[in-house]
Amino acid sequence: MRLAMTSAGAVGFALMLSTLWLLRSAGHVHACSCVDPHPPSEALERAAAVFAGRVVSVREFSDPSQGGVWSTADPTTVGFKVSAVWKGPAYETMYVATPRSGMSCGFTFVEGKEYIVYAQHTALGGEDSVFELLNKHAVDGYTVSLCSRTALLQQAEADQDALGMSRTPATDTGGQVPKTQEIRSVAALWLVILAVASTVLATGGMVAYARVRRR
Repeated sequence: MRLAMTSAGAVGFALMLSTLWLLRSAGHVHACSCVDPHPPSEALERAAAVFAGRVVSVREFSDPSQGGVWSTADPTTVGFKVSAVWKGPAYETMYVATPRSGMSCGFTFVEGKEYIVYAQHTALGGEDSVFELLNKHAVDGYTVSLCSRTALLQQAEADQDALGMSRTPATDTGGQVPKTQEIRSVAALWLVILAVASTVLATGGMVAYARVRRR
């Protein structure tokens, strides 16, 4: 019986650690609230760069200072093969940063899809903005918000009509190019480890308890 209680205690401890870890992650969650986007002409005026392009890469980063704990505000760097430019020094290849999750006003880009992108050159919302972290990884780069007029190109006919004639992108690269290979958050790995550990401990506890019962 003592063995069973010990195993059960270990299971409880593992579950407690899992809960604390998840709560710590939840502490990094931000809520995103958007008003209706500005009309295309005004959005063009407010943006630092406006272009259309196909997503060729999506890379997620974690803030090293957080010890591997992921956040909805962790930056995702998105690479584009640009086909048209309406504003800004947009090049044939462009990189933008956006928060990992829509909960932090991040825009979810899908590799292979074409978008019209309204990008800003500086952090949005001041020092406490969820975009502050993006600037640490995309200095002198561009950021994209869920609250902008950024959208799938095939759903942005009104924008294309309102923006008028575009120009051909320059044969160069714009935005902050990722300096390292893809760096994914270790959060998923820790979740797997904790899940496996909890399962093993729970199974061991049940086996030990069954043996004690048989005695």
